[in-house]
Amino acid sequence: MEGWGCKVVTLDGLEAQVFWDIDMSMKSSNFREMSAVYLSLMSLLPNIKNKTIQILSDNITTVASICFQGGPSGELTNIASKIYTLAIKNNVQITAHYLAGKLNIQADALSRLQSQHEWELNPNLYHYLDTVWGPHTIDRFATINTTKCKRYNSRYLDPGCCGVDALHQSDWAREMNFVNAPLRLLDSVLNIILHQEAEATIIAPAWKAKNCFQKLKKLSIASPIKLPHARTFCIQRGLRPPEALKNPKWVWFAWRISGRRH
Repeated sequence: MEGWGCKVVTLDGLEAQVFWDIDMSMKSSNFREMSAVYLSLMSLLPNIKNKTIQILSDNITTVASICFQGGPSGELTNIASKIYTLAIKNNVQITAHYLAGKLNIQADALSRLQSQHEWELNPNLYHYLDTVWGPHTIDRFATINTTKCKRYNSRYLDPGCCGVDALHQSDWAREMNFVNAPLRLLDSVLNIILHQEAEATIIAPAWKAKNCFQKLKKLSIASPIKLPHARTFCIQRGLRPPEALKNPKWVWFAWRISGRRH
């Protein structure tokens, strides 16, 4: 599995998910599962305060560690302590029960999502762009592992995001947006920038044959900045190579665009 996932049966079916970084992927399955429980609670915290929740896991060691407030190792006991400290501070009552993996379908599906979009821009390059076109106030397509700003939107709830699904946020015109989105969403991003009359810095390749490339050029308010080779600007955070590294011949740029002129 490339990450963790959490599905809430009530609360309108809220979902939380984050990919493991390379270091975390080397940890034991018990450590990852206990960490997933803690991170899920952190992600859902505003929605579970003063409530009683039941944790369902297909990992017997995790269930036992939560029920007995400690596990067979110091690492698991430490995470269990964090879970109960979080619960006490927020008046959350916790129970835990085993649920066979074949029945834990929705959360299991989230944990099996593929991480080819889990990458970040080289910090030095981002700092340069932030100096030239910033300061950026929000990273629109990020996770807790990849964000370049203190505030960010993510695909699913995670412990640090300020909103889920950037394409459904209505505050683009009030922010200085940084966008490093999956390329399949680029046209939708440009449409929302036009619709909300927003400004953004966008990381994207020069696809001259694509309609979105012509739209990028039309919306540009500054000369695009050519990025170095993908091996220099692209930092892989997930277990799978991202688009930039799988397509080394692509030429990437940082674009400064605005929907206010059109």
